[in-house]
Amino acid sequence: MGFIRHAEELSITADDEISAAKQIRARGFTPLSIRAGSKPRQKKIRGASTAATRLIREISTLIAAGLPVEKALASLAKFSDKSLTGTIAADLLKDIRAGNSLSQAFAKLPDFFPPPFAQIAEAGEASGSLAHSLADLADWREQRQKFESEMRGSLLYPVILLIFSALAVIG
Repeated sequence: MGFIRHAEELSITADDEISAAKQIRARGFTPLSIRAGSKPRQKKIRGASTAATRLIREISTLIAAGLPVEKALASLAKFSDKSLTGTIAADLLKDIRAGNSLSQAFAKLPDFFPPPFAQIAEAGEASGSLAHSLADLADWREQRQKFESEMRGSLLYPVILLIFSALAVIG
């Protein structure tokens, strides 16, 4: 009686080695070795930073006007439904309605709201000055985005000069 030996390399997604081994066995294979691969890269959504800043500004304005967080998010989701801002607002609203705080909802969307955003929102919730904290965060983000835009613009001119200088020397 002969044995046929055949090895295959599989790539699967699992939380840990045990669940990976279970998935491999479920496919009818016996795992010889399991190693962690790199996490898949997430696509950066164009305009996400600007949309998050705009949304934070709008939430802070509505809360400062006296609306509860849930109603503020509901109106933002309703009136900007097809935009990225509306989609983010709808995701946040779903988390708020599930009983989470705004800071917890921010933490669940790290592509749009980095951890410091959630921490600032949490501090605002704890101190009772959520609208003020979010307004300060939006101010900071707007200043940073303006600075980044100016930096890109100021670096463009020297790059163009360098390219034309190189072309003049070569040609």
